[in-house]
Amino acid sequence: MENIDLTKLQIGQDAPKSTSDPIDHRVLAQLCRAIHIVPEASLRIAMTQLILQDTSAAHTLLQLLGTDAKTQEKKLDQEKKAGQEKKADQEKKAEQEKKQARENALPEETCSLCKKKYDAKSQRVADECRYHPGQAVDVDIPLQPGEFIVGNDYYLNLYPEDYRWTCCGKDGAAEGCRTSTHMKATRRAI
Repeated sequence: MENIDLTKLQIGQDAPKSTSDPIDHRVLAQLCRAIHIVPEASLRIAMTQLILQDTSAAHTLLQLLGTDAKTQEKKLDQEKKAGQEKKADQEKKAEQEKKQARENALPEETCSLCKKKYDAKSQRVADECRYHPGQAVDVDIPLQPGEFIVGNDYYLNLYPEDYRWTCCGKDGAAEGCRTSTHMKATRRAI
């Protein structure tokens, strides 16, 4: 029995000439099996070659597929338009989700007392903020009695052991000596 290999058919290659001789049922069965197992691209090439060589096959194929070129083109245009509309809907939905996420984001404020960030929308609770009302002063630099060098946050964080709080006398690393609710920083008018 002769094998029919549709995978070797190339675009532009002449398809075998059709004959009007009846085809043996074993050959038809083999052809049906080949149609089910060959890659789709090879089958498309074979079908294209067949309809280019045999106009009756082209008419039969049009009837079997139930379509013509204009109907197929219209269907493709509708599918393309539906795809574009779907993409636009997805983009619109994504933008709405981003907007909703921005609206639901926790608005952070920095407390003017303890300098920590907190959720401004949540209810304030007593004792949530610990701070020092005094100043951190450098105690390692000898000055006249009663004079101190006030530290800045950078050096206080780097060398807390070199500083003392004027409010409680504890070293610079000590937790705040007073408690309160977080306070929103207010801007001063110039």
